[in-house]
Amino acid sequence: MSRKKKPILFEDLSAMSDKWTSSITGRGFEQNYMTLLDLISKANKHDQHPNNVKAPGPDIYGSQMFVEMLGEIIFNADEFHKACKQVADSPVIKDNPEAKAQLNKMLKKVKTVKRLILSIGEDIDSFGVDVSDK
Repeated sequence: MSRKKKPILFEDLSAMSDKWTSSITGRGFEQNYMTLLDLISKANKHDQHPNNVKAPGPDIYGSQMFVEMLGEIIFNADEFHKACKQVADSPVIKDNPEAKAQLNKMLKKVKTVKRLILSIGEDIDSFGVDVSDK
């Protein structure tokens, strides 16, 4: 008597997600496959397995839009920089040394502003609140 073998279900190896189980930012969670060997190799409690990594601190009201606001600022500074360069190519400016000097001052300042904005972006990357138990 021959019996057909039923295929094994692997539903416990995948985690389903939809718009209701995604993170606060709206990004969905990926499936995470683990084998028995993965579990054995991750036996150290201080490893970087997702279950052992401490969650980031809470968002402070008003800080959620830092990146978007900084993006708008850098975009506007870049548009201003392009406009200044376009004005610098005008024949009227080339014939007027005072206006050309003023425009060069503005170009120098907007380059400084763009560097400052990029440094603020690095500060935002390292910004966080530690809420560890005291």
